Amino acid sequence: MRNYFSIHVRFLWIVAFILATASPTCLAVDYKKALQWRDVFPDLERAALLQPKDGVALLIKQLANVRVSVAMQLMAHCSSSTPRPICEGDLGNPVLENRIDAELDEEFRDRVRSSGSVTSFDYVFRTTAPFTVITAMRSNRGPYASIYFELVEATSVTRLSFESLFGQPSEELIDANRNSVLVYRISASGFSRVLQVRLRGSGPQVGRVMMSAERK
Repeated sequence: MRNYFSIHVRFLWIVAFILATASPTCLAVDYKKALQWRDVFPDLERAALLQPKDGVALLIKQLANVRVSVAMQLMAHCSSSTPRPICEGDLGNPVLENRIDAELDEEFRDRVRSSGSVTSFDYVFRTTAPFTVITAMRSNRGPYASIYFELVEATSVTRLSFESLFGQPSEELIDANRNSVLVYRISASGFSRVLQVRLRGSGPQVGRVMMSAERK
């Protein structure tokens, strides 16, 4: 009985190790819901606890805007031999979702950057989207992850959009290009969250959003 218990415990430890070191599994993406800024923070916290390349991949793959952009590129190159869910843009269909993941994995292999301190990846939008570029970053030295959203010039996202969600900023700065930057420091269990909203000039339109999470 004692030997059986010992083997069983050893087996559980092996399973736990495999799960802890496996590549991250992305959560189901809700394509019907517009990007919710608050929902980005939990993904940042997950990314901060993963290996750098896995953390960066998680942040990009979880974004519906990125996945829709990839799906549109796949549809544009459809042929008679292309599986039907891909040509029809059947978002949520496993055939298309797996193909989107494969396309992003290939981009990661080709373009992910890793310096001494940071691993990062830029996703550049080739189709119409609310953003021009999204950059995901994960520190190589500690549990820290961040993401940058560069918004299109005709964006409808304004200062009021963030003040209605997060209230008045912790502070407001002026950067080297004379743009106003709203800084929010948000308390969260076990993590420090930061949100920076850079306006175009003094506003009201938003030019860039930076969000980060660091384990305390």
